Amino acid sequence: MGVMQALKGLNRLKQIVNLLFKEELGYVIAKLKLTSHLEIKNKLNPIEFKKPITSLPQRLRRVMEKAGGGMIKLGQLLSLRSDLLPQEYCDEFSKLQDEIKPFSYNQVKQIIEQELKQPINKTFKQFEKTPIAAASVGQVHKATLQSGELVAVKVQRPHVQKVFGTDIEILNYLAKLAHKHIKEIRSFNLPRIAKVFEDYTRKELDYKHEAKTLELIYQRNKKEPRVITPKVFWAQTTSKILVMNFLQGKKLDEIKLTNSERKNLATLFTTNLIEQVFIYHIFHADPHPGNILITKDKKLVFLDFGIVGRISPDMVEPIEDMLIGLVHGDLNLLTRSFIDIGIVDVEIDEKRFKEDLFQRLGPYHGASLKSIKMQDFFGDIFELARKYKLQFPTNFVLLLKCLATGEGFARQIYPESNFVTLATPHVEELKKKRRSFKHIKGEIKRSAWAASRSIKRFPEDLRTITNIIKRGANVKVDIDNKDVNELTHEIGTSSNRITFGFIMAGLIIGFALIVLAGVEPKIYGVPYLALLLLIIIVILSLFLGISIMWEQKGGEE
Repeated sequence: MGVMQALKGLNRLKQIVNLLFKEELGYVIAKLKLTSHLEIKNKLNPIEFKKPITSLPQRLRRVMEKAGGGMIKLGQLLSLRSDLLPQEYCDEFSKLQDEIKPFSYNQVKQIIEQELKQPINKTFKQFEKTPIAAASVGQVHKATLQSGELVAVKVQRPHVQKVFGTDIEILNYLAKLAHKHIKEIRSFNLPRIAKVFEDYTRKELDYKHEAKTLELIYQRNKKEPRVITPKVFWAQTTSKILVMNFLQGKKLDEIKLTNSERKNLATLFTTNLIEQVFIYHIFHADPHPGNILITKDKKLVFLDFGIVGRISPDMVEPIEDMLIGLVHGDLNLLTRSFIDIGIVDVEIDEKRFKEDLFQRLGPYHGASLKSIKMQDFFGDIFELARKYKLQFPTNFVLLLKCLATGEGFARQIYPESNFVTLATPHVEELKKKRRSFKHIKGEIKRSAWAASRSIKRFPEDLRTITNIIKRGANVKVDIDNKDVNELTHEIGTSSNRITFGFIMAGLIIGFALIVLAGVEPKIYGVPYLALLLLIIIVILSLFLGISIMWEQKGGEE
């Protein structure tokens, strides 16, 4: 960092610290040991360093609002994290508006010509000098290409990368201080949140990244002509300029619709959202009324893909389980899906967590599908997360927010619309897919591959443990069972099961290798030899299961 940039960073930190003080948050400054950054007149009054009794969410929101820039973006990101913050904080931070005075047309013209390396009139036949929207990162102008196509041109604000870079460094610094000095919020893992914010912001500052996302969504929505998403013009797009087709339509409260039209639009909207999440695995994470337009011919237009969620391969099956459990009121499946997604910390009593989850989800068990509202349902999940100090994966939080916000908008279109009811056909397709031979074959291959990797890693893991012991590290083993004979019996039984497990793993790997090799002869595309191994695996699995149940029964007697 250069000297000038360092000085700007110091001045920005002082600005934020003094804004905290003006909102009577002096105690936070004292806790973070940042009083040296206060103006002299503010240091003299010790009363100002007491914790305010009321309106803390509003005070923090006003600090972010006045600080602007990255602080507003941080507040908007935190407004999505109902799993971390009490709802009153999320509601307050959601009021933050990313609106700012536009920068001049001369600067716009200079940026466009620098990026595209030609005069602006060579690229655009017409270019409106006044922007139709302006925010902290950039602003949008309406224009016409030389080809005659009407477009929206998003131009990045001058020097915004340096400005946001400074804010990111300050936020990382403050997050580390808060994590170190304020025990009450340590469980929130603020440094991790700051890192998520940094990753999110750096992607937003690269318009090519947003363009790639828009292109992917555009291609996947081509199958549904009634849903319109922005199309990118790549020849005129750079990391600082994003050119899209100009989409037109009216907001829901600006258009008159018949009851039949409302029902059809609500169904189309909800069905498309389900497809975005559960089929395409990339979705608009903020589908509120301001981001959706309706055309004259009753098509849906999705705008502003600033917040997009993605479903990673390891999340696909758990979120499908969640949907199936939700539609069928299966609390066991719902519980398992949340655990599989990875929201449970290793230090949490899993049994207690399950019991509490069951208790909170109890009202939904066997309930009429029409009585379940996503907002209430996910609100209970987020409340439970805060109680156990859990941290959900960011994309999972975006998914829940997307479904809850989406269902809310669908009900605004057509009050009788119900997400769970409309999701039922998709759930039936999912169940059908899972019963297919192709899916089962794929699952067996994946299991065999996982078993193979575990076996290969076993000698290395054993060597690591041995080296730890050789170095003289303290290895503590707690044994609660005082009956040595019983312990010896358990060790012997466990050893037999481990040996049995290795044999089973070897058979599974052999099965997978034979399937992959395509050994002849075959039946339904699967080698006879592989089917024979599969039968042996099933018999041995049944034998192991029966022996375990028999031992448990004997132990109870």
